[in-house]
Amino acid sequence: MYVYQLMYKKEKKGFASLIGYFSSYKKARQIMKKYSSELPGYKDHSHGFKIKKMELNRDNYYFYD
Repeated sequence: MYVYQLMYKKEKKGFASLIGYFSSYKKARQIMKKYSSELPGYKDHSHGFKIKKMELNRDNYYFYD
């Protein structure tokens, strides 16, 4: 089983935030589109979103660039 992690990172400010975990890629995309079109701070930098597919009950640790 998999979940999809939606992250947001601003390049120049070094700010990163976890938006949430979703049961499908489609749902993660819906939330990403909502944030990038409606919410201040996110809509101004819509290129900072990242969706990662993660397997449950597994070590999914990775380093951010």
